[in-house]
Parts: sequence; C-alpha cells; structure tokens
Amino acid sequence: VNERRAYVLSDWAALSMEEPVVSSVSHSPLKPSSVEEVTITANVEAAAGGSVKSVTLYWRTRGGFESVEMSLGGDIWSVTLPPQAMLEIVEYYVEAVQAIAGEESSTFQPPTAAQKPMNF
Repeated sequence: VNERRAYVLSDWAALSMEEPVVSSVSHSPLKPSSVEEVTITANVEAAAGGSVKSVTLYWRTRGGFESVEMSLGGDIWSVTLPPQAMLEIVEYYVEAVQAIAGEESSTFQPPTAAQKPMNF
C-alpha cells in the first residue's frame, strides 16, 4: 500500500511544488482616521521557475471576508481600501497564487489567515 501511495503521489507535481513567498505585508496609515483610505502592500516572490499569477487581499469589518485583487506596481503588490467608520476594526490577509509548468500553488500571509488575520 505504501509503495502504491508513493507511486501515485510522486506523479502529482503540486504536492512537491514550492509555494510563493509573501512577506512585508503592511498597511498605511498605521492608525487611519474615519476619512482616510488605507493602502495595504505586500512583497510576493514566486518559487524558482514560477511566476506570480495573482495576489488577493481578503478583508472584513464584520461577517465574511470580501476579496479584492491586488495590483503590481514595481516590485510591490498593493490595494487601497475605502475609509471605515471610526473605531471599526478591519481584519485582513493576503493570498498569492503562482504557476509553475502548468500547475498552481498558493500561500497565505499570515499563515493562519482566516483564524488569526492581521488588523488595524
């Protein structure tokens, strides 16, 4: 059974594919007022031989997460959120998807994503 399992899994490239690296996720301004937009930025690098296919920000104030595609400007991915009500807490996380040889893999920052998102 173990030999068969290893044989089947060895042919599935997605299992051995390195994930993209998401780092330096931040927001500005750090303590926004109720009239300020907030820009969230992230550095994303694909694994060797891959390319970044998409970067998505998931955010919420209450309830379920909404998604918005981030844009690449130079080496930084970013998105701007509209002003929020005073004392509103915004939770967010970033997902990056890469493609290598026709296969896709993704990663989240923070790694605990929906359970412990970042906030401001």
